[in-house]
Amino acid sequence: MTAFPDRPLQDPLYSRPLNFPFPLLILLMALAVSGCGLTPESEAATSTAAVSPAPTVLSATAPPGHLKPPWPSSGPGVALATPEPTPPDSAPPEKTYPEPAHLSSLDGSRILALLGVPGLKRHDDPAEIWLYQTRACTLHIFLYQAAKGDAYRVRHFETRARGKDRISEKACFIGFIKAHEQR
Repeated sequence: MTAFPDRPLQDPLYSRPLNFPFPLLILLMALAVSGCGLTPESEAATSTAAVSPAPTVLSATAPPGHLKPPWPSSGPGVALATPEPTPPDSAPPEKTYPEPAHLSSLDGSRILALLGVPGLKRHDDPAEIWLYQTRACTLHIFLYQAAKGDAYRVRHFETRARGKDRISEKACFIGFIKAHEQR
């Protein structure tokens, strides 16, 4: 830019003169730059803890395209809290399984939902015998009809260990449920 005492400032690329005083422009830029690092005293007092900046997320209550910061707005009397870290080894809660006595009086469709299809199904009138086997144990389920045309229901069941290892009735039963869940 060229400045002449008798003519206003003029940009060489544009023929129109600049009517804005140059010293005022420099003063405004200096004020803008100096104000960048300042924070109000109330915010400086509440943000003494080191808070890592979180990414901005979309607000569920704001209109689409509106961004909302994931932290609360800070004002007088509002202290920013750091989120508590979660332990890295937090395991999901253990699944609970029913007791073997749960089998009593179940009909065939519920047994199929719980244990799956048996390895062997034998019909010896008036009973049906269902056999489930794993490497650890065997489960025999005895189903009977209460009256002609009624569904077969469990009246008796028993588990037996296979091999030399001993296994409890509950552990055997839970093993069949888990095997069915894995299929």
